[in-house]
Amino acid sequence: THRGVRQHKINFQVDDLTYFVLKSSTNTLVKYMSWLGVLLEVLWLKKKGDLAIVNTDRDVVWRAMEKHESQMVWFRKLYLLSSTFVYLNVLTQLQIDQST
Repeated sequence: THRGVRQHKINFQVDDLTYFVLKSSTNTLVKYMSWLGVLLEVLWLKKKGDLAIVNTDRDVVWRAMEKHESQMVWFRKLYLLSSTFVYLNVLTQLQIDQST
């Protein structure tokens, strides 16, 4: 996906007002630390241009998952309880060096 977006930006000469973002990956240990992981992620956000999207209402995610009853199995419930992605997603602006 990253390569495809990168090629699109290079091939189609996207204007300066348009920018692309990537969802930043998280350390596996921090990924499953729930709110403690969110706190660590926020403390580590030092890159200029990173955007943190915070969800303060966990119930929104639960209701969305419950819409798909067959998918709401025990390990998904465990994931929703422990995952930092339920609360926080970090986006980083894609920087492209046109010379490559």
